[in-house]
Amino acid sequence: MYRCAAIERDLLALAGPDWSHSVALLPSGRDYATGVAQAAADNGERLIAHAYTRYLGDLSGGQILKRLLERSLGLGPDALSFYEFPAIADIAVFKSGLHAAIAAATSVVDVVAVVEEAAMAFRLNIELSRAIHLAGIAR
Repeated sequence: MYRCAAIERDLLALAGPDWSHSVALLPSGRDYATGVAQAAADNGERLIAHAYTRYLGDLSGGQILKRLLERSLGLGPDALSFYEFPAIADIAVFKSGLHAAIAAATSVVDVVAVVEEAAMAFRLNIELSRAIHLAGIAR
């Protein structure tokens, strides 16, 4: 799911070649990164929640969001690389395997901690989405 290069391509298309200096990190982006880092602490089992919300979200609902961004903002493929998964031959099979791996992990992890982390991950995603939206309106 290596996403860094895709995000960089999108930022290049959306903000230009100087994006790393001209696009400020939003406080909610910093909060999101901190949340993931905290989930990785100890044994890292809470990262399961982030894999669920991020990867399965992007592979499912993210595809709907991609189509909405294409239509409503007129964005082309060069600005929507984040929603492409060329390394995954069969997205349905991949999603099924990820679901199975998460289900198998429930016998060895603190399920309550993972569910609580999932709630936090959803909240962090929503806050970041709102901040991005508001930053776009402010321009």
